[in-house]
Amino acid sequence: MAPHVFSVADEAYRNLLREQKSQSMLVTGESGAGKTENTKKVIQYLAAIAGKKGDENLEQQLLLANPLLEALGNAKTLKNNNSSRFGKFIKISFDDHGFISGASIVVYLLEKSRVLHQLDQERNFHIFYQMLGYLPHDKKRRLGLTEPEDYTYLNQSGCYVADGVDDEREFNDSLDALHTLGFSEEEIDLLFRVIASVLHLGNVTFEGSEQARLSATGKSIIFDLVAPLLKVDPEVLCESLITPRIKAGKQFIRK
Repeated sequence: MAPHVFSVADEAYRNLLREQKSQSMLVTGESGAGKTENTKKVIQYLAAIAGKKGDENLEQQLLLANPLLEALGNAKTLKNNNSSRFGKFIKISFDDHGFISGASIVVYLLEKSRVLHQLDQERNFHIFYQMLGYLPHDKKRRLGLTEPEDYTYLNQSGCYVADGVDDEREFNDSLDALHTLGFSEEEIDLLFRVIASVLHLGNVTFEGSEQARLSATGKSIIFDLVAPLLKVDPEVLCESLITPRIKAGKQFIRK
């Protein structure tokens, strides 16, 4: 008989109390097998049986971290419309009485190449479509954002909508998560500016073969959009894109 997610979580929790030793659960499987959903159920179960009365905020933070991670790290693939494109290690700490006292999440192996290219009928990470579709118009205008079709990082696959993925609801969940997790308005604004800058950078074009240089359009994007959003010197940013630095020992050397 296949293991039940609540039973496994319960057994791990009871072994923790009985043996006073750390317990581990590995959630694995192929794409679409239900890893993300089962991880949510484990967290929900532990929050329900080991949460302190009067300290619901910690449990809320645990549960609401998932929508934010999914927005930034999940995407539509050919096999799964909400596929996690990263791994994560979730550590939940308990006090001497068996109540949850803290938690941390370490994200690793993010599929960075997805930002640049997706297969036909796949999507980039959800957060791009959420922001373009459901940020208030004044914020979109301030970030220089328009429609998904206008961005190289989004228009290669011909897919902008994922069946069964409610971008509006999930964007609102992400905003709720940011506030519940204690992000300030300045930090949230910085997050949106960085994400918008990634989209704009995808539209930067170059010219020349042996000695590459920014095209006129590329320079305009850097000077008018990316540099102001990132609050950096546009000339330095242009130079960094053309002649990147590599780390050699403890020093950085320009190529």
